[in-house]
Parts: sequence; structure tokens; C-alpha cells
Amino acid sequence: MPLWQFFYPPTAFSTAAEKQAVVDDVTALYTAWGLPAFYVVVQFLPLEVADGASNFFVGGKTATNFVRVIVHHLAFQSQGSLAAHTRISSGVDAVLKPHIEDKGFDWEYHVSESPPTMWKINGYVPPVVGNAAVATWAKEGKPSAYEGDGRPKSTTEETKS
Repeated sequence: MPLWQFFYPPTAFSTAAEKQAVVDDVTALYTAWGLPAFYVVVQFLPLEVADGASNFFVGGKTATNFVRVIVHHLAFQSQGSLAAHTRISSGVDAVLKPHIEDKGFDWEYHVSESPPTMWKINGYVPPVVGNAAVATWAKEGKPSAYEGDGRPKSTTEETKS
């Protein structure tokens, strides 16, 4: 699952249409790489001013024009490949540019990769990229059983083995 978290001043994404445009572009990035759309999670976390005090600082100063993005990858990983790093960062750059840079905001992001072995969706261990089940999940738009799905076999299934 890619999880994108946007930390931003309220002026960065002030309408539902602006947020939806970002979500559409983020989702398109991963579906183009063959991942199911339901893997993609995007969160908008506005950092508002409360009681006249900012909740967002960069370099020790109030940040009113800065967007911070954290991207967590589980399903799609670089495996230490420079080519994969370049492909991933180029994709992230392309998504963020029209929504942040082109609107005049300063910005920063990082991509973290967590081991997929601790990840489940509806109790299923998601299939690895390249497994035919990924295409099935993408087509069906939901997780489903597949060979090696990580779910414990029932007592009935175990006695058949």
C-alpha cells in the first residue's frame, strides 16, 4: 500500500476539488504500475493556526507556505535499485509539481519503505508484485483468497492435505 500524507497550511488544498485532483494523480501513478487502486491511501492533514499560534515550523520559524509530504511504501519497493529509486522519485515529482510547486508552495517529501511482511488487507497477506493475484485484486477492486494468501487453513482444509 502506498500511503501519502500531506501536512500543509490551509491555503494549499482548500477545496474538495483540489484534494480530489491530487488523489486522482496519486492513484493513477500506482495503477499505471499495476497495483490495485484500493491499495492507495491519501491523507490530508492541515496544520492550522490555533489561538494565533502556528502548528507548523520549518527552520524554527512559522511555515505558512510549506507543504511536507510523507510517502510510505509497502507493496512497491525499490529493493535498493537506483533505477527504481529514480522511477519512484520521478513519479512522485510529477504528481506533486502541479499541485504544490506550480502553486508557489515550498515543499519537501520523503519515501519510506516498510517490510511488506507486516502488512495485511482484510486479513490477507497481499500478493507480491508479479503474482497473478495482484491483477485479480486490481480487476476485482478488492482483496480475495489466493494460493499463499497468508490466512491460516481451516481444520477441514488441513485434514485434506
